[in-house]
Amino acid sequence: MEETYYITRRARYSKEEGPEISAEEWADLVALDEELRRDGAEDDPNGAVSWNVHANVFRLERGNIVGVSSELEVLTKMLALAVQLEARVMGHDGVIYVKAPSPTSIRRNRRVIPRAAAALVLSVVGLSLLAAAMLHLIMTPGYNDLTLRGASFSFVLPPLIGVGTVAIIASIILAVSSLYPWDRRWSKFAILALILDGLPVLFV
Repeated sequence: MEETYYITRRARYSKEEGPEISAEEWADLVALDEELRRDGAEDDPNGAVSWNVHANVFRLERGNIVGVSSELEVLTKMLALAVQLEARVMGHDGVIYVKAPSPTSIRRNRRVIPRAAAALVLSVVGLSLLAAAMLHLIMTPGYNDLTLRGASFSFVLPPLIGVGTVAIIASIILAVSSLYPWDRRWSKFAILALILDGLPVLFV
């Protein structure tokens, strides 16, 4: 799976304002680095640049150097180029890299996404079932005098409470496991799931 990285001098690569990497600086660096070569016309500062066997991997775009590749060694090369340009490397999600992550950490980060999403879904399902159980309890004949002997109570309420509780517990487990490694886009959904999971405690 290809990832996009940016060598930038800005607080955020997508911002228009802030210091840029000029076409002249990039051209000088490409000319000095024997591992880099232009794939297009030599006088095109925005043309694609290849690195060793990686074709069309770098380009100058809006004052940033953009690199697209599925290979971690490309990110390592970008970190080295960033030092020479007095800039830094940022991922498309705003994460700043000081070193290339290991393949294991990347796989772990990708697992955060389905876990965080599943935690939030389970939290909503669990809360809905518990809310339905509470509503059913209130509407059950005898609720006010605490007799609770309606036939419908015996068959409907336990499954609602049981399945809802299991969903909440599963949501908590998934949410906690989604907090590390922290992902700026997805871990916040795990936090939201944990907040929702704690709501039933207010009614106990």
